[in-house]
Amino acid sequence: AHPRAWLRHPVPLLRNPGKWAEGAGYAATLARHRVPVRPRTAIVAAEGGARVSSVRIASLAPDGSPRPGTERRVEVDAVGVGWGFTPQLDLLVPLGCALTESADGNAVAAVDADQRTTVPGLYTAGETCGVGGAALAVN
Repeated sequence: AHPRAWLRHPVPLLRNPGKWAEGAGYAATLARHRVPVRPRTAIVAAEGGARVSSVRIASLAPDGSPRPGTERRVEVDAVGVGWGFTPQLDLLVPLGCALTESADGNAVAAVDADQRTTVPGLYTAGETCGVGGAALAVN
């Protein structure tokens, strides 16, 4: 989601300084090692034989789809995908889903007992509504 969308729900986001500090540490490590960070960009294809050798990336439109004409090839040694800092609410926030705070302090989508969000006809489950992964499981 665009940063302005997150500003509509600052309280749950500000109540979790540990996640912010963890993220800042990772960002510093990436910067120190000159690893490029490309926000609003997605891998649209991985290429190679027995091993990945390159990816095709594209800039993303506000709706999350690849922007036509922005695709380019980048040589890589590996591809890693992860979701470890906070739930990925990039689809739910722009749609207007209300947020609440999870047990571990993350902002999550507010849902009822049937997983309905505050947007009529929209349901969500898993990390987006408070499944906290390993960190929450040990608490």
